[in-house]
Amino acid sequence: MMRITRRSSGFTLVELLVVIGIIVLLAGLIFPQIQNARRKGQRVKCVNYLRQLGLASRDYQEDDDTNLYPYAGEGCTGTEHLALLVVEKYVREPEMFKCPASSGKREAVKNEDKTFTLEKINNSYAWSSVPLSDADESDVYLGGDGAVRNGPVSNNHLDGMNVLRLDNAVQWIDMKKKRDDEKKIPEELAAP
Repeated sequence: MMRITRRSSGFTLVELLVVIGIIVLLAGLIFPQIQNARRKGQRVKCVNYLRQLGLASRDYQEDDDTNLYPYAGEGCTGTEHLALLVVEKYVREPEMFKCPASSGKREAVKNEDKTFTLEKINNSYAWSSVPLSDADESDVYLGGDGAVRNGPVSNNHLDGMNVLRLDNAVQWIDMKKKRDDEKKIPEELAAP
């Protein structure tokens, strides 16, 4: 007599563990690539924000014929001067003052009375407080995606920072290479 064996159609525990192991392995390989793509996207968005802020400053300068950005008063920081670009409608999107890679910063918003406050909590960019001279526009740093707090520039990105030059070009500065380089680090950027 012939015996018919019936095999169940389900997975065995070993097969299930092998499948789970493969999924975990693939996730471990893919996750760092996703993080790198996310950081690159934030860096590109940061470049766009800096460039737009530079264009807003240029528009203001063309209308004002003198200053690169509005003057908020004696003793004000670069950030306080820049806040007037929103009040005077040169910048329509206040979130442009926050680098996408910045952690712990809130987006700037207009108040109900149509005023606008830009402070350290909602501005992740540092702006130059150095008077502009006859220097070549490509050598003058206007702003960057970092902050100076009585020391070297700290950056929002892991390995470097975007810097807006006076000629409205945005340049990536690799901070690892920059420390070994004798070129001028943009330490003249004012704290936000």
